[in-house]
Amino acid sequence: QIDISTSDNSIKRQILKYPLDASGFLTSSEHTSAKDVLIGQWNITPVLEEELWIKKEGNQTFQPLFGTYNKYKVFENGLPALYEQLSHKKGNAAFREKSNLIINNRDVFNNPVEVISNKYNSYCYIWSYNGQYPIAFIKNINYNHVIQALGGKSFIDALAAKSEPTEQD
Repeated sequence: QIDISTSDNSIKRQILKYPLDASGFLTSSEHTSAKDVLIGQWNITPVLEEELWIKKEGNQTFQPLFGTYNKYKVFENGLPALYEQLSHKKGNAAFREKSNLIINNRDVFNNPVEVISNKYNSYCYIWSYNGQYPIAFIKNINYNHVIQALGGKSFIDALAAKSEPTEQD
């Protein structure tokens, strides 16, 4: 927890929660399982919850301003990774009302290959150079359609594993 005094004598409080201390809002079985894997791998640095509160001069209590909640899940490759980012703003009674980001699929290197932002915009990535760099960015398409168009998941996985793809790839 970090408290910052502002020029108008308010106090802003930032609260960060990590795998060892996050609880509360993110209680799905997928998230809980991923959190346990993160802890088991001693990967305790991802921020799972971030909240910003304010206490105006003369008030006794802090009021919520903003919160971000990062949901993790264990993907097919067995690795836990960010799956969905949720947020709320002051006055929003439902903390999970706005989903900023959903990562539906990841490749063998744990890179995101299908991302949905703001529930409507779909993006797909094709990776290569040993999974280090994206070589294609495709808008408004489902990852399964990309797999079909490129000849199957084995081709995409092989392309991701290449150290230097050719122009024919």
